[in-house]
Amino acid sequence: MVRLLVLLMLPLLLAASQVKYLRWKSGETYLQFLQNHHVPLKPLYYNLDADNQQAVEEIREGVHYQILEDSNGTVEQVMIPISDELQIHIIKNKKSAVFKLIPIISTTKREGFVITIENSPYYDIVQKTHSKKLAQIFIDSFKKSINFKRDIHKGDQIVMVYDQKYRFGHPFSMPELVVAMMQVGHKRHLVYDFNGRYYNQKGHQIQGFFFIRPVKGGWISSGFSLRRWQPILHVYRPHFGVDYAVVIGTPIHAAAAGRRTAGVNPLAPGSRCVRRPVAPPGVCRPPFLRATSFARLPALTVSVTMVIYDDKRHIVTMGRNMTTTYVALIGDAVASRRLSSAARGRLQADLRARLEGVNRRWGRVVAARFGLTLGDQFQGLLTGAEPLWELTHWLRAELAQVDWVVAAGRGAIHTPLARTAPEVDGPCFHRAREALEAAKRRRLLLAFGGFGTGLEGFAEYYSALYWGWTPRQRRAASLLRVAQPAEVAARLKIGRSAVSHLARRMGWKLVAAGDAMFRQRVSDA
Repeated sequence: MVRLLVLLMLPLLLAASQVKYLRWKSGETYLQFLQNHHVPLKPLYYNLDADNQQAVEEIREGVHYQILEDSNGTVEQVMIPISDELQIHIIKNKKSAVFKLIPIISTTKREGFVITIENSPYYDIVQKTHSKKLAQIFIDSFKKSINFKRDIHKGDQIVMVYDQKYRFGHPFSMPELVVAMMQVGHKRHLVYDFNGRYYNQKGHQIQGFFFIRPVKGGWISSGFSLRRWQPILHVYRPHFGVDYAVVIGTPIHAAAAGRRTAGVNPLAPGSRCVRRPVAPPGVCRPPFLRATSFARLPALTVSVTMVIYDDKRHIVTMGRNMTTTYVALIGDAVASRRLSSAARGRLQADLRARLEGVNRRWGRVVAARFGLTLGDQFQGLLTGAEPLWELTHWLRAELAQVDWVVAAGRGAIHTPLARTAPEVDGPCFHRAREALEAAKRRRLLLAFGGFGTGLEGFAEYYSALYWGWTPRQRRAASLLRVAQPAEVAARLKIGRSAVSHLARRMGWKLVAAGDAMFRQRVSDA
């Protein structure tokens, strides 16, 4: 009977799926992960809205994630934590795949230990708990009251109580300190938590564990949440900052001592107020911080170079020098390697000169100056998408000896702003690079990453139209998009009537109408 039961269950056991417990590799991006596991990119990234695309950037190196595979090794489901409370859930079927953000189910245990120092506090805590995070929390708690190099002696005691989350039976996320005590000689040093703030044994709040309110007046229009229920879309979304609604002109102060790391001019073209159903009336969402009755603060990533000390916290005034999102632009010459050495040298010299022209002409919206990078490629960083159309076509008209593929990526930066774009890095550049490589494979002239859906069809129409023209028509089209017919005639060294004839043959009225819709869509994205 037992043998018969085993034979009946064997096919089910062989066909059973298995769960793999893995850690996120260093340097691996979400797109690379999808490609490596042969799951479709379009529904799981390119078709996502901007909020979900931002959420996938929160995947941390070394985070534990799970993959459910069938007996053939094909991915069926994936769960990747992006915060303490939210995780990406990918469900793959035969036809497509589904992307969701769902809550993390975890348990919290209160734990503690008592140890006598034999080597150093950090080393002994790691040996006791196998947690470097816990050891670092302890050191940070007492670094302002104890000199760990001079005051600590063998035999001193440490007591620590903390809350630790567990997921699938393994420690998950950062431990949360409840109380810690260190006895140095006959003196006890104490740190304890009360309502989310930390105090010493005298009841004094510990500097470095709290932040001041960055603005006076106003109200918190949307608080920080790792698992906020979106009331309009009815899905979970993380909110990675605290938004204050205040009157324009209100001074903004640093929440604690530190260094300002980023910032550009928001009063440039493209900065405008957009009211959405999920925001209170009159509240602006970043990066749109133009004059209005109230404005909504993004996370404080504002201007550069100044060290902020406790008594000099003023950063900036509401409505100035504020942005959280940038647009990276990467351009590459098509088939430039086929040029002779002399022609390619002239192209690079012309490109350098024209990029200097871009930096001067669009200086108000250039966050990091345009510069030459690999071969015949260039990079630049803008504060918004509005100048994309004009800037891109000005370069095409000025550098007409070759065709150009230009890709724009919207997102944050992970390094401080620098003078030139090649010195800056972050998700906006990664998206632009990925869009550029995809555009080369598909013979697109314009490509976009991080702009949501809706631009891909326009880019395909634009590129198909361009490649369908003769080289002379392409040159005329590039000039007609940035100049008046008289200037076009002068630069092509033909008469005005010849320009009109070319425009009629190309159906320029329809082309211009399509361009206007494309340009508006880019500006609104």
